[in-house]
Amino acid sequence: MTNYFDKQEAKAAFLAMARSKPALQGIADGQLMDMLGTHLGLVAEAALYNADRNLQESYLATAINRSSVLAAAYDRNYIPRKPKPSSGSVRVVNESSVSKSVPAGTVLISDDLVRYEVDMPVVVGAGQNALVSVSQVSRESLEYTLASPIPYYEILLEPEKSRQVHDIKVSVNGVEWDKTRLFRNTNAESTVWAEIYTPLDQLGVRFGNGIFGKIPDADSTVTLELILTSGDVVLLNEQSLPPIDPSGAFSGVEFISGTPLTGGANMEGTEETRRNTLYYFQFDEKHEWDDDYAFMLRQKFPDLLFCKVWGEEKQEKMVGFRAIEHINHIFFSVYATGKPLINADVLAELQAIPEYNRFFVHTPVAHQKFTFSIEGKIKRNFVMHEIETEIRALIERYYGQDSKDRRERALVRDFYKLMNGLTHNGIAVFESQDDVFITLTGTKEPVKFYDMVSVNMTDSVLELSYA
Repeated sequence: MTNYFDKQEAKAAFLAMARSKPALQGIADGQLMDMLGTHLGLVAEAALYNADRNLQESYLATAINRSSVLAAAYDRNYIPRKPKPSSGSVRVVNESSVSKSVPAGTVLISDDLVRYEVDMPVVVGAGQNALVSVSQVSRESLEYTLASPIPYYEILLEPEKSRQVHDIKVSVNGVEWDKTRLFRNTNAESTVWAEIYTPLDQLGVRFGNGIFGKIPDADSTVTLELILTSGDVVLLNEQSLPPIDPSGAFSGVEFISGTPLTGGANMEGTEETRRNTLYYFQFDEKHEWDDDYAFMLRQKFPDLLFCKVWGEEKQEKMVGFRAIEHINHIFFSVYATGKPLINADVLAELQAIPEYNRFFVHTPVAHQKFTFSIEGKIKRNFVMHEIETEIRALIERYYGQDSKDRRERALVRDFYKLMNGLTHNGIAVFESQDDVFITLTGTKEPVKFYDMVSVNMTDSVLELSYA
């Protein structure tokens, strides 16, 4: 059998075929047929390569193109995680002689033309100043008219806008409809809509078919209220944020960023979408196993650095006794940097799950600390304080309380791996493992489900010398 991946073998097969034809025997060994055979060998190789690439794109595990990954996600009804806005505080300075009211929703704009919005209203007295919380969001309202009832009617946003949507609300004729998941627990009169994300990078909403979810009536006006964000945008403190104020209501009022406005996150990337889609069919927001809750919460709150959810059986094993108050209770413990009250948002999200006879209980995180002692001999061609800085940054990355890469437990062997793999300008810092001695003290592994283990850098010891 001819191997058409081999150009020479493909060419030889073509020439042999030409020699077998009486009409071509006279020119089969000529220069023209030789060049034509070379060309066909290249064509066969390119065709087989494209066929293999297309086959690769048909599998989620091997697909490279974003459209292929999104197509597989669309088939499994997976919605990529939306972007999260940056937030912080703005100082409102009232230099006028009268009190000024700053309502919630006041739009501020940075020098880079990035829009921010005041979260809570505040009244600032004459000559006074106040801090208000702001988020990097903007709002947009889109209206569509449905000429006639259409089963599974869809509205799709353009890709650029789809990647900026942080939240969306849908109203029909001024009445807000509820968001549903795959039209579960719905009937012909359920005023619900489902969210979709197409292979063309378009976020959309889909209505029912008259059996699963109601079809909007003819001449209905569908309104999409969009909250948009640019995601991972940082604004330093002491930056001016003038309001969009056509009425002049903020005359004499200055808005200055009081803290850095940070904490935003971009929309889920292609690789993360691929990995989540591979496992999403096990969860599918049905909330039937412990890990479903944690997966769902991390999707809803991407800034969570610690998230544990457990049920009554694990609770009873942890506390060592059975109790009536454990029955049908789900316990959770969460932590996010700079958000001590995020548990309230998480509780509201859990309570919105349509499950009967379930009760959710928040357990505060117990921060368990450990310290390290590292004695090491580095090579003489390194600057001591530079290596110390790199080692502390490396440990902070994998064991710091506010690090996204934090490991759940601290093992001495993992510390040795970090130190032995440490390089500076491509050169190993330590000659061998014998040049490093590491000890860990304190709580190195979680004992309770709500234990969050992290390093105490202040009391840790790092002693370096030259070999």
